[in-house]
Amino acid sequence: SLRAVSEQSSALEADALHYTSDVVANITTITALLLVRLTGRVIIDSILAVPIAAWIAWNAGRLIWEASNELMDRSLPHHEIEAIIRAIERSHPSVIGFDNLKTRRAAGERFIEFELWIDREVSFEEAHSVTELVKERIHEAFPRVLVTVHAEPVEKQCRV
Repeated sequence: SLRAVSEQSSALEADALHYTSDVVANITTITALLLVRLTGRVIIDSILAVPIAAWIAWNAGRLIWEASNELMDRSLPHHEIEAIIRAIERSHPSVIGFDNLKTRRAAGERFIEFELWIDREVSFEEAHSVTELVKERIHEAFPRVLVTVHAEPVEKQCRV
């Protein structure tokens, strides 16, 4: 499906759309030629061509919109940000909260950056393990992701 391809790259999705539209247009052309020959009504060609042209235009417009969003470094969609927040909050009891969450997508990869608030009573080694665990949880939700985390020790009562 075109949607599955778009998870990887706008260029791959454009290429898939190009080949798919060629196949659909060719099948429609052959169908139109057969129907015109059988019925003698030339207008059938136009009637079949209009929805195909509209479908191609719609998909091309959507692809341009998505590619421009990627080029503009827009943040990830709301539902993906919610999944990231859930992954952070449910990762470990030592995680008190987070701040400065920044997300974007480029070349089919997600980039996520944030400060992770960890209970200051946790050892350095455990804080490192907790940070790696949070990154793992995010990777489980999004396989193609680069996560940059800065661990910040905070008091437990600072919980947000």
